Amino acid sequence: MDKININNVELELDLMDADTMGVYEQLMGEVVKKVQDKDQYKGKSSADALKLQCRAVDDFFDKMFGAGTADKIFAGAKNNLYAHLGAFAAIAQEGKKAKEKIESLALPFAPNRAQRRAVGKKKKKGKKKK
Repeated sequence: MDKININNVELELDLMDADTMGVYEQLMGEVVKKVQDKDQYKGKSSADALKLQCRAVDDFFDKMFGAGTADKIFAGAKNNLYAHLGAFAAIAQEGKKAKEKIESLALPFAPNRAQRRAVGKKKKKGKKKK
């Protein structure tokens, strides 16, 4: 189990586990969708818009790591967008590292593109001769 430290809060995050990765990807998508939903910002002040974005990140951490996690991570910075985006970027970086690790582990078992094309061409030539 990998551990990640965000704002002096140690979290366990095993992105090599398919179930954990599934939850992670779903929640990451939810945050992006929430933040990019322009309708939620209509009629809101800039301060309220910042708070909406902070709550989206809070929801991610609470759903991913358990209720109350966001309060621990952002103690004293409840509505600080910089702190929230920094923490979200750190967790996104962990996801990127995990995906790169998965790809590097799978690489020896996947034929490369040139090999796949060569096999496809041989199959097509064999069909024409018949």
